[in-house]
Amino acid sequence: MDHTVWIAAGALAGLVLGLLVAFINGRISLRLLEKGNVNAAMLSIAARMGLDLVTLVGIYLLRKVNPLPFEPTIIGAAMGLSLGGIYFAMRLSRKLKEQGAQKDESK
Repeated sequence: MDHTVWIAAGALAGLVLGLLVAFINGRISLRLLEKGNVNAAMLSIAARMGLDLVTLVGIYLLRKVNPLPFEPTIIGAAMGLSLGGIYFAMRLSRKLKEQGAQKDESK
């Protein structure tokens, strides 16, 4: 396979993995923040950071087994984690804002 295609495949695989983990992080955050207390919010942040760290360390440790090039894979994963995290944080923020507005209307 051409070297450029191989690099693009690694970056795409990393991006997909990063977006998948960001989606899982978003679901975890939503579940924990629905509880509505400070401890759940702190646990949500810690869980997201931990899952991000496990993902990146996992890619690093499996670099010898993974046939795709390491650098594009880890950069793609970091981009997926970052961009996916921003997207899901914005969605979560809108949802929490809507819930707050509904609570204000019901008072």
